[in-house]
Amino acid sequence: MTPHGTLVVIGGPTASGKTAMAAQVAKHFGTEVISGDSRQFYRAMRIGTARPTEAELLGVKHHFIGHLELEETWSAGEFARQAEPVLQELLARHGIAVLVGGSGLYLNALTHGLDPMPLADHRIRERLQKRFAEHGLPDLIAELERLDPAMAGQIDRNNPHRVIRALEVCMASGRPYSDQRHGHRQRQDLHLLRIALDLPREALYARIDARVDRMIAEGLEQEAR
Repeated sequence: MTPHGTLVVIGGPTASGKTAMAAQVAKHFGTEVISGDSRQFYRAMRIGTARPTEAELLGVKHHFIGHLELEETWSAGEFARQAEPVLQELLARHGIAVLVGGSGLYLNALTHGLDPMPLADHRIRERLQKRFAEHGLPDLIAELERLDPAMAGQIDRNNPHRVIRALEVCMASGRPYSDQRHGHRQRQDLHLLRIALDLPREALYARIDARVDRMIAEGLEQEAR
């Protein structure tokens, strides 16, 4: 298959400068940014997610920034389905697009694709969310260990959204989530240029400290309430 464009994928740890670099690269090539940061999707989470500045948003168009309400959920599969036509339009117009984010699952959903999974079952999800509210995350993790020990051993146990989604798939399909994940090869219909930002630990920690101070000054406490 002949690639028909280039997707620049920018990743890296918190405070490594991904957002600023994405805006600079997109501006240089005259294209736009697709955000794959699962927290920056939320309109009310501006400060705590280090959303692009107003100047960055005005200088370069960003897609999927602040378009969800807090009560809405958006899976990696839903992101990929909506991001794909945006990507194709950018490639047709500019020949290049920029994808940035700290959520590897969402980036990979667009660069590799996802295994077919059951559609979201909102009744199951609501029951699990109620269980989470009443009994906490350890209760859900214990249930996942019972239904899918392999997935329980590799999932981010501090992320209730992912634990709930894994349980939802298990319950909706009657099969372990891990049995339904086979992985995909990197897509061949475009050139993928990956940029992984890395900084010395001391420099990164200093940037994180400065960012937290700035967030507090901008009103992080009020935003979190």
